[in-house]
Amino acid sequence: MTFWTALGIIALYLWDTFRLWLHTIFVAPWQNFDMLWVLLAIYLGWIFADFFQEKRGTSLGNAISNGVVALWAGIDWIRAIFRAYSAGLKITPTELAGKLVLAAFVLFYGLMIIYYGIKAKPLTKYIGRIREVTYVLIIFTPVIYSVTLLDFRLLLGTIIFFPIFYYFVELLDHFIPDPQSIKEDLKLVTSQNLNSDAAHKAASSQQPNARRDYTHFAPPNSQLPNNNPLLKNNQYMNNNPYINRH
Repeated sequence: MTFWTALGIIALYLWDTFRLWLHTIFVAPWQNFDMLWVLLAIYLGWIFADFFQEKRGTSLGNAISNGVVALWAGIDWIRAIFRAYSAGLKITPTELAGKLVLAAFVLFYGLMIIYYGIKAKPLTKYIGRIREVTYVLIIFTPVIYSVTLLDFRLLLGTIIFFPIFYYFVELLDHFIPDPQSIKEDLKLVTSQNLNSDAAHKAASSQQPNARRDYTHFAPPNSQLPNNNPLLKNNQYMNNNPYINRH
């Protein structure tokens, strides 16, 4: 096998993987209406959240909410698996195990987002964005509903073609004008930052005076020598001619 032959085989394999990836996202949802009903809610939630809430990034609160979505999806996946199994759908033990592993993975993924969000971990804003959560759900939901087969090509395409999905949406975010909700949020954040800076400067300007006031043991205008009885006795002895100072 020559180098160009091997390169052609790899290119064909990647092309088939890319086609499977596109089919899973855009075609597979229409092949099962029960699954389509679930995915429509996921798609709509993603579009509104990504363009009206998380266009400039997500917050910890939004990430926790997205984690709940993943958690609930994992629970629904387990329900769908056992409902299909109890209905007599032909499914091999390997396929059943693979679906249960996927459901457990999404359950763990959602719980991890919620836990990290509660602990205010910086990683939460990266793994808990609605774009990432939606991507995982729309890729693997067709597998749960037996529309797409779980194999190595699907897993490979999920990983290597994720940047295409992510940056395509990022490009849309760049060219689509900011909605009024995003503008109002930016104004609120800017106002809060300005107020915080002003308060910090005011506290810094008062801090030296506060230190000076608390480091003096007596007021600056006090007549300490006249009020101290020891100094008064010393002055009396110096001024008394009958006291021998030698």
